Amino acid sequence: MSQAKSPHAQISDLMVGFGDNSEGSIALCSTQFLSTPTDRSPLAHQALYDISHKICSTLVPLQAEQDDEVVRDTVRALMAYLDWTIWKECRGCRGDEFCAIPIWPRGSKNDFEKPKCRKFDEGWGSVDDYWGEIWH
Repeated sequence: MSQAKSPHAQISDLMVGFGDNSEGSIALCSTQFLSTPTDRSPLAHQALYDISHKICSTLVPLQAEQDDEVVRDTVRALMAYLDWTIWKECRGCRGDEFCAIPIWPRGSKNDFEKPKCRKFDEGWGSVDDYWGEIWH
């Protein structure tokens, strides 16, 4: 029987590849999915970057933290800061699958209630779209 990983080990696994607790590591993490915004960037770009930077600037330094209680408290504080009302997830998705949650403009009502792993080529286009019938 496998034992659950410690909070420190989970953070280390999650943040592998982003390096040490330096500004460069936080910048690399923050720009993994989008570029650093400029003065001319749309508000949505700035907002997404700010959220990404907040998450990364919280989690990257936690790689060096050995006290599991500090890790838990820091992650709880981040969750409170983000104030996302519901935290949902899928477990065990394979390499050809993704965790299907409704992200505009795709996803179903069922994906909102109970996200599940779906194959990339079968993931979207349901008549039960969460956002309405915009693709039909």
